[in-house]
Order: sequence, then structure tokens, then C-alpha cells
Amino acid sequence: MAKIAIKRLTAADLTLFQWQFKHQTSGGNQKAINLNADVFIDELYPTLPGHAASTAGRLPIDLFIYGPGGAPEYNLQRKIIKLGTYKNWRLDGEFIFNPENEPDRFNVLVPGDLVVLAFTGDQFPSSARAVFLARAVPVDAQVHAALDAELATRAMMAIGGAELQRILERIPGLPPDHAVNVLELDTALEDAVDGGAAGKRRLFAARRTTTMTLADLEEARRRAADTGRLGEEAVFLYLSHMLETGQIQALEWVSDRQPFAPYDFIVVRGGPDERIDVKTTLGEFERAIHISTAELEVMAQGNYRLFRVSNVTVADADLHISGDVSAFAAHVLATFAALPPTVAVDAISVSPNQLPWEQTFKITVPVVRLPR
Repeated sequence: MAKIAIKRLTAADLTLFQWQFKHQTSGGNQKAINLNADVFIDELYPTLPGHAASTAGRLPIDLFIYGPGGAPEYNLQRKIIKLGTYKNWRLDGEFIFNPENEPDRFNVLVPGDLVVLAFTGDQFPSSARAVFLARAVPVDAQVHAALDAELATRAMMAIGGAELQRILERIPGLPPDHAVNVLELDTALEDAVDGGAAGKRRLFAARRTTTMTLADLEEARRRAADTGRLGEEAVFLYLSHMLETGQIQALEWVSDRQPFAPYDFIVVRGGPDERIDVKTTLGEFERAIHISTAELEVMAQGNYRLFRVSNVTVADADLHISGDVSAFAAHVLATFAALPPTVAVDAISVSPNQLPWEQTFKITVPVVRLPR
């Protein structure tokens, strides 16, 4: 799950670019982009200072740069550093030069332009995607204006992927292949490997600005499987506690021995058996939920709940528990009935906000590893 931040660039930040350093008169000799500690540490990576102590305050990072404008991916190796006298952390390393085939690429950037950073890594960043937005470049102008308004008077702010996506969706005429759309490719990959059409469209639109390989797809499939298993383990721990404390009378982890079952657990509370299906994402609750037709058919029979596990960390996760979803399933299946008999629908994607949630609380994640 990417950790995303928007930052307004200062003259000092722009000195990371060799052309800017050479031609500016007010940027000083910093040669780095400041990563404001109140956001980068306090909100995104609160455990990083302890980790960085073992690396002398230097963290190598795989940096993927996009923009300004429609400029494609540019991959470099850089560092995030925090040395003794520095107030903030910095994206540092060697100068960033204009690529040979784009000799003026970064020259258009000026103080007040923006960079949106998406860091990968749960406890410390191992890679980052950086999308530079220049308000003087027509293709960037609307995106810059929308994010600048969100940033308001702040120098830097953290933002959730779903929130960023909602902002971008409100921009009229935003090209689907604009570089800013690469920031949440992990969301698109998660959706695509589960069969989501929206994720596949986003990945295809991003083909001009970033590279996606078969190896990336296989890794995403592995990560999705690990994420699903992690969610089931967390829910099993929660339900086992309910069993031990007498809140339920029986518990069976069905999918542990039958992976293609249309639900994951059966619990008994004193009445008819209740079926539970776990839908897990490392990211925000708002990410699309994928439900198979086989699941819908059992769901429509009643006594079926969805458990949505989201915002997973090494310690805990959010758990949303639905109410009765049988009416929702019956309505969807009735819609399918109007299709020709030779057409079959295998699955649907649905916004969680369309479902009836009754409870929300934190649960413990029983393992320290997270899918990456």
C-alpha cells in the first residue's frame, strides 16, 4: 500500500535538479527535496527514526520520476537521509540531470509547483513514485490547481489513495494516461488481479508513462493471495476469541480446507448457521469489493455477512461487519436474469459504500509480515 503525500516545491527543493541549481539565484546549496518531518515521519513513517539509526541516517530508494507534463517514467537510485543538523528528512543523492532525450524536461519547474510522492514500504520506504506538476504546462494545469487547493497553506500533506482518486475524478477532461494516475497503480493492480475492469482500464491507460511486466502481474497475484490469507487469519483470531468467550457456539474455517467455497467461515450463534465471507485490502476501506456469482447465489439465501478488512498494518486492521446482504444479492441476480441464456456473469465489483455495514472496529493482525 503506497503512502502518499503532496508537497509544494520551494526554490531550495528544486536544487536537486542540476539545471535548477545552476540557474537559480535563491535556492541555496541544498541539492535535495525536504520531506517535512510532521508529515513524512509523524503521519507516514513513525517508526522510521529507529530503523534509520541502524543505517547512519541513510536509506537507499528506488525513485521513479514522472512529469512534468506528459514526460514518461525516469528511474534513478537515490537516498532519503537525515543527518545530525538537518531539521527535516531529505530526498537526496546525486543531482538529477535532464535525460539526454529530454534536455529541457525539468527546466519548467518553478517554486510553487507540486510533487506528489507515493512511497512503497510499510515500516520504511524502499521505493517511491514522484509525479512533478508544473502549473505552466497545460496538461498539468488543472491537476496542479486541484491539488494546490487541497494543500491550501500547508507545505506538505499526507493523503489517502482513495481521497486522491476522488479529487482526480472531479477534474474535467483529465487524460486517462496523465502521469498522476500512476500514483495508485497498486490499487489498480489489486483490482485487476481480482478481475476488476476499472483496474485493467487504469493499467492500460498508464502504459505510456510507466512499465508493467508479466513479472509485476505475477507478483501482484501472489500479493493478493497473501493479502486474502492475512485477512482470513485476522478474522479467525477474532472469531476464535468470540468462541472462547461464549459469544458464538461454534466456528468452522471452511475456506481453509475448501479454497473455492463461496464463503470463508460458518459460525453458530444459537440460530441458523451464519456464513461469513472475508474481503481484504491492505489499503482504504473504499476500494472496490469483488463478489463472485457463486457467492451472490449463497448470499441471496440469507444468514450471510461480509467482513471487510482494510487499512492493514503490522499490528492491526479495520474490520467492518455488514448487516443482511441477501436483498442486495437478490437484486443483482435478478438483473442478471434479463441477460440472454448464453451470457454468464462470473463476478461483480461493488463500492463498499453500497453495502449495509453495522459495526466497525480494530482487530489484531496475527502475523508481522505484510504482503508487498
